[in-house]
Amino acid sequence: MVLRYQGVEPILVNRRLGLTPLYLPECANSVNLSITDPLGNILNYSSRINIGCPKPEDFVILNNGDEISSTQRIDEDFHFDKAGIYTIQATYNNVSNHPDGKEAWKGTIDSNIITIEITP
Repeated sequence: MVLRYQGVEPILVNRRLGLTPLYLPECANSVNLSITDPLGNILNYSSRINIGCPKPEDFVILNNGDEISSTQRIDEDFHFDKAGIYTIQATYNNVSNHPDGKEAWKGTIDSNIITIEITP
């Protein structure tokens, strides 16, 4: 995953790009994946990890063109048990300011939708 900033003024962002399930406390959400199987069913996120609310070191200032990235193994958290085409969309979510009170960017950003094919 890559989060690229394309703005004029520098912004403070939460740089955690960890996968999180939707049922965590709001401050602990980071990136949610929506994965649809070949039959149109949404896959369930199977990890039980709670990364907690952001810490001071989770925040970074981005200037225009700066990016943060993370590589994730989604096959460890989702079960791809059917052959066929899957669609995947990531949603970055931040509701937290820096723990010392500095204003950080808050909101959600949806990625483009990608497809993968699982073969038997």
